[in-house]
Amino acid sequence: MKENIEEPPLHLEVAMDTDTNIPFLKHAYNTGSEDSFRSPWSSKYYPDLPNGPQPSGELRKLEEQANQIFQQYVFMYYDQAISSVYFIDNSLDFDAAFLIKKELKDKDYDNNMKNGYWDSISIVSASLETTKHSNSSHEQQMHRYRVNTRVVLTLECESDELGKYTLTGNHSAKRDEHVRFDERQD
Repeated sequence: MKENIEEPPLHLEVAMDTDTNIPFLKHAYNTGSEDSFRSPWSSKYYPDLPNGPQPSGELRKLEEQANQIFQQYVFMYYDQAISSVYFIDNSLDFDAAFLIKKELKDKDYDNNMKNGYWDSISIVSASLETTKHSNSSHEQQMHRYRVNTRVVLTLECESDELGKYTLTGNHSAKRDEHVRFDERQD
């Protein structure tokens, strides 16, 4: 799992996939170098990065499906927001990043607000773990799911009384759960 699952960044940046003409979000889960980011739509890096890391074939298919579904969800609930979903291989495990960026414009809100941003970052880590029961030598496989979510709201305002000012608030939540792996086919 990537180290940054513990502390997702505060703000997301937008880039454009020129092959599909769809914007995407930059994040540690889609970078191949310090300044090159992979689009979830074409799986190409911008700027170009030959041999940049790619998810495995099956994980890439899941990533494509997740982006189509998540894009519809974001459209229904956030209107004109940008979303990106990235999957990363980790041997038998995988991590996924679900990202949303919504820009708020002053014409839609209060006269004092000039710009605003809603950044939502959810990191999911799925792994298979083997545990031993304390009373026996019996081993049991468990799926471990860890979720770390951060939402950041930033408002850039200006008024005659206060001048220019920025308000930023964020909320983070974590969840870690083990689910028993049952190989039986019912």
